[in-house]
Amino acid sequence: MAARWFVAASVLCAPLVSALLLTVTGQPLWPTLTALAAGLLTRAAAPGSTVPLLVLLAVAPLWQVGAGLATASSDPQLLMPWLAALAGWLAWPAPGGWRVTGLWRIGIVSWALVVAFTWPVTAARELDFTLQTIGVPTANGTLGATPERSAAFAALNAQTQLVALLIFDWAWAAPLALRRRAWLALAPALAAACGVAVWQQAVDVSFLSRDPWIRLHRAAGTLYDANAMGALAALVGASLAAPQLSPRSVPRVLWSSAWAAIALAGVVA
Repeated sequence: MAARWFVAASVLCAPLVSALLLTVTGQPLWPTLTALAAGLLTRAAAPGSTVPLLVLLAVAPLWQVGAGLATASSDPQLLMPWLAALAGWLAWPAPGGWRVTGLWRIGIVSWALVVAFTWPVTAARELDFTLQTIGVPTANGTLGATPERSAAFAALNAQTQLVALLIFDWAWAAPLALRRRAWLALAPALAAACGVAVWQQAVDVSFLSRDPWIRLHRAAGTLYDANAMGALAALVGASLAAPQLSPRSVPRVLWSSAWAAIALAGVVA
């Protein structure tokens, strides 16, 4: 139980640390704080409702491009408010701590603890273990970012892993019907993301994209990252092709064939 509380504390602290560091670069603090508070409050107000989780999953494939259009930026840190909202909802431990059991518990808990313990050290290292480097125009390496951006990126990377592990832990004990709804929540936005990727590759590579993907003529989809887009289409798209996810009104063969085609198109693009 102590390990689960420690991971919860870490997944709540990472967005705060990242947002505070980035205020030096002029980025506002309120989007991440608001999202984190919203996640915590919705879980506290309705602990039995999974609507917030399903909504966050539903917008996941389109979040990065939506935030990019709203801010005229393609900064990966735009993902942090979404991760913060998920963290706020997922942070609350189950009555028994971890839901995952058996050998999977060893792997998931160990992974989460390693990330939770080490990301603050990594972030501090990017600051040279002193706050005096914050705001100093010194790049960490020839092509590196400033110390505060590098430290914030360490927090973002850790947050991505911790949130994914907590979703896995939540899904372990969730009813089959609820897990099915969680997968299906991803479907509309993922289909749209794959459609954008195909359009970029076949018609206009600069549509909703950025360099270096425009220069390399690679489809970045809605993630501003061609590699991430390919992985999303391959993993989630292929998973959605499972016949068990087919709605009752849609023949299983048609559902699986459609999603196999969508996933393949997203990967090839």
